[in-house]
Amino acid sequence: MQSRLLDSLLAEAKTTPDRVTWARAACRAAAHMARSGQPDHALNSIGLVREQFGPGLHPEVASWLMLAEGILHFCRFANDQAYDRIQRAYGLAVAFKVTDAIPSCAAWLSLLEFNTLSIEKMTRHLQEAFTLAKPSDHQALTRACMVAACAFHIASNFETARPWYEKARLHATSEGDEVSLGAIFFNVATFRMVEVRLEDAFSGSHSPETKRAFMEAAGSFSFDQLTKNEAQEPLRLLLRAQHLTVERRFAEAKELLDALDGDKAGNNKMPPIVLADRIWCAANVGALDEAKLLLASANDRFSKATDSDDQAFIFARASQAWQILGNTAESKQCLVAAEAALERYRSFQSKIFDSISVLPAP
Repeated sequence: MQSRLLDSLLAEAKTTPDRVTWARAACRAAAHMARSGQPDHALNSIGLVREQFGPGLHPEVASWLMLAEGILHFCRFANDQAYDRIQRAYGLAVAFKVTDAIPSCAAWLSLLEFNTLSIEKMTRHLQEAFTLAKPSDHQALTRACMVAACAFHIASNFETARPWYEKARLHATSEGDEVSLGAIFFNVATFRMVEVRLEDAFSGSHSPETKRAFMEAAGSFSFDQLTKNEAQEPLRLLLRAQHLTVERRFAEAKELLDALDGDKAGNNKMPPIVLADRIWCAANVGALDEAKLLLASANDRFSKATDSDDQAFIFARASQAWQILGNTAESKQCLVAAEAALERYRSFQSKIFDSISVLPAP
């Protein structure tokens, strides 16, 4: 299924007589290709712009080009490089008054700041994007609304985030941006699963949210298949594995997790989560020696988890696994660490909510 947005960008690049307009369309097309899992095509489009303009880039072209390069880095899980590149794009846009580029740069910076828990910076850039973006600036407003939706979802619940998800969907649909629509579906499923996995790891009980999370995940998988979007593949497989684990389909989940081996997935947040569920699944399918071996080397990889919700989850899973293995002392020690992390996470949720409450209503 070809993207309507990509078709329109390629058509604009092909027909416009203006070099700057051509470059902007080519850069936006490159960003779209990167987000849909086509990095080689994205690089080719970026290369054409650099070749056409040479070292003396027009300031507006430079802004759009660096934004596209930053998005490509982001899609490769190179978040530091992504932030550096998009900051440069933003700085150029502000310095040279490239007003059309500022909202998109600010919106993308807010996403990277959300991912690094820089909540105050995230909120400031969201306010800037919402203030400066024209109503027709669907690319900036889609991204900004998506970030706001994720922030409200993790800080409160889906119902609080729903208006922001709906606004993001409307902007994405207006422009024919199927990649952003897929990201919206995936984000809804992922943030529902954050609470589901915590509930399962701490109590083993399941709320109505569990069924909704599974339905959202299935919808996300189907939409990505329809649009042939491979950009979210490692994260999508992890989401599927967590779904299977919560359903107690341990053998199927273990097969997926073993194949994933989070260290190869690119995203540095994945390895501790993948390992925790691999241990839990191994213990539940009777592979006790494997579970012990994985637990013995878990501390180094668990220490790389920086988000408090991830810390709470992995230590709660480790506690469950030690309990199966009959080591009550280790199980209790992990549970204490898990409960402390969960308390930090609940405090963090309150901090996010207080910060983003200043945003205008969607």
